[in-house]
Amino acid sequence: MSTAVYAYAVVDAHRALPLAEGIGRGPLRLVAAGRVAAVAGPVEVGDFEGDALERNLARSGWLEEVVRAHEDVVEALAAEGSVLPMRFGSIFSDERGLRAMLEENAATLSGLLDRLRGRVELGVTVRKTRSGSDPDRPGPPGSGRDYLRRRQAELRAAGEASAAAGELAGRLHAALAEGAEEASLLEPRRSDPSVILTASYLVPVGEVDRFCERADALGRSHPCLIELTGPWPPYSFASIDVAGAHC
Repeated sequence: MSTAVYAYAVVDAHRALPLAEGIGRGPLRLVAAGRVAAVAGPVEVGDFEGDALERNLARSGWLEEVVRAHEDVVEALAAEGSVLPMRFGSIFSDERGLRAMLEENAATLSGLLDRLRGRVELGVTVRKTRSGSDPDRPGPPGSGRDYLRRRQAELRAAGEASAAAGELAGRLHAALAEGAEEASLLEPRRSDPSVILTASYLVPVGEVDRFCERADALGRSHPCLIELTGPWPPYSFASIDVAGAHC
C-alpha cells in the first residue's frame, strides 16, 4: 500500500507539536506555508478507500479507534493554543498537495486562527420534561366513537406540546446565545423525542464559568433538563476540508 499524508488541523506556523500520537501511531510533523501550518502524519491510503475501507469499517472498533486518534491530536493542540480542526479523513497524496491548499487559503486560515484564539466550543442538549398529561399514554378502552374522540384529543395535545417545545427551545437558544460570541444549531445524531435543542456555542475561555451558570439558571427556571459538554476545540465554527475553511 502507498503512504499518504493525513492532516489533523491547521495551527500557527510557530506551534510546537503535541505529545499525542496520530492514526496508526504515526509520527506527527508540521507542513508550513507562511503564517500557518498543518499538523500531519503518515497513513496507508488504502485503509481509507475501496475494499480495504469496507473491511476496516466492518471490523469492530476500527472507526472508533481512528476517530479517537484524530480527536486526540486536535484536543492536544487546542489545549496549547488556537486550532482549526480538519475534517476527519482529510488525506493528501503528498506534502506538496497539502502545502498548496494552505497557500491557497492562507489569508482565510490565518484570519480564522486569530478570530478563534482564546475561545472554546460548549455543547448544549436540552431535553423536555414530561408534563402531568402524557399524550402518548393509551386511554381506557371504549366504543369506536369514544376512541376517535380520544384520539383527536391526543393529537391536539401532541400538537400543542410540540409547539410549546419549539417555542421553549427558541427562547432557551436565544438566552444561551446572549452569553456566547457565536451559536450553531445542530442536528442530533440520534432521534430522541425528548430532545428539543442541540446546539454549540463559541465562548471565550474566561467566560466559560459564566456561560455554565447561565445554563444552570435557565434549567432551574424552565421545564427542561439542560446538559452541557466541553469545552471542546471549535469544531462547529472552524471546520476545514480540502477545499479550504468555512465556519
